[in-house]
Amino acid sequence: MIYADMHMHSRCSDGSESIERLFELASAAAISVISITDHEIKPDLHRMKRASKEYKVAYIPGMEAAGIDKKSGLGAHILG
Repeated sequence: MIYADMHMHSRCSDGSESIERLFELASAAAISVISITDHEIKPDLHRMKRASKEYKVAYIPGMEAAGIDKKSGLGAHILG
């Protein structure tokens, strides 16, 4: 069985943990793959690759972008 968390935020955005700590926590929780989707920030692939190797947790690069419908004024967050 593969467990994944595809929506995490690090301190680089509005999260409370470092990138490395998120990998450490995922490993301790037997999560196989994560995606750190910080707001409007390009993923730090170097740090993720290093942490992935150290904690044996795969990663999918991602980010979260804010969007707004100008007509209705409704906002949304989009994961990519």
